[in-house]
Amino acid sequence: MEKYLQDSHALYGLKFKAELRVEADLGWKDGVGRLMLFSTTEDARPIAVMMPAAVAKDIYFTKGQTYLAEFEVKEGGLIYATACRKN
Repeated sequence: MEKYLQDSHALYGLKFKAELRVEADLGWKDGVGRLMLFSTTEDARPIAVMMPAAVAKDIYFTKGQTYLAEFEVKEGGLIYATACRKN
């Protein structure tokens, strides 16, 4: 988390797994997915994660819930989830 917040571009293309806690749902767009704010168990600072439609279609996020997620840092430093399941 610390490396990402210092310089997200340095992590471009890397894949990670983490336990994430729901902080806020920033919205849904059909065919694109859901933009979420999460924090990690190690760091309470929120990070934005794009949950593509294929990943988020059957998940109902509620503030405070925790999920185990796999994600990748893509262009511009945005984090995209590749898999997600309730913890």
